[in-house]
Amino acid sequence: MIKDDEQKSAITLIREIILSEMELDEDRAIIYNQKFNIPTDDGIFITLSMLGSKCFGNRNVQAEDTDGNPIERQEVNIQEMIQIDIMSKSTAALFRRWEVIAALSSNHSQQVQEQNSFRIAPIPNGLADLSHLEGASRNYRFAITIVTLAWYSKNKKIDFYDAFKLRVLTEESDTGEIDQPQPDPEE
Repeated sequence: MIKDDEQKSAITLIREIILSEMELDEDRAIIYNQKFNIPTDDGIFITLSMLGSKCFGNRNVQAEDTDGNPIERQEVNIQEMIQIDIMSKSTAALFRRWEVIAALSSNHSQQVQEQNSFRIAPIPNGLADLSHLEGASRNYRFAITIVTLAWYSKNKKIDFYDAFKLRVLTEESDTGEIDQPQPDPEE
């Protein structure tokens, strides 16, 4: 289960798997549409982008936290389609593109998936060569599309009231307003 308080998602976990398995620096793999500087050297560069998602299950459960306070647990099961682009100005992307697939099926990847209750579906398609999109510079660019099944969860505190103010109404006045009972002067 990917918990909201950890600010993790399937796409960030996949990024971490690729960085670890391919032994890349943090600035070599980014999630698309974030502020970043494209490396100017000939090394490999990877972007991950969300193509779409489909919710196939959700539920809302009332439970108690460790202190016995009532909480609301919101859970959503989502299928996410993620595109991974492998690029370089040199032949690095050409010769290392297969390492992305190997990273996604590695033992480390399996462990991360188990720890976070998400799955990367088997990869049915190969790598698409998108080098022609780069124009005259002819950078190497390959893309792979993967599907993940993720389970997201968020806990919220439920407002719980166990004390209420009680107001007893006894008579109505001629004006339609409610008269408050007055204390008995003899008491």
